[in-house]
Amino acid sequence: MLGSQAHGGGYIPLAQRTSNQLLANAAELRRMAETATTADVMNALTTLADRYAALAAKRRAEEFTRNP
Repeated sequence: MLGSQAHGGGYIPLAQRTSNQLLANAAELRRMAETATTADVMNALTTLADRYAALAAKRRAEEFTRNP
């Protein structure tokens, strides 16, 4: 996923991703859901995208609190 890679190509754990990276992940998952061939896969990808978006919102609030 886009936000899961550092510039050097290493994996970035969820706990270290920025809100923008998490939103990029959510958008990518939504694009994947649009091309899913079954309803189960579409629902699973959409659910995961929703979770990434919720985590991004929480992370954005934390980032704002640290850097007003």
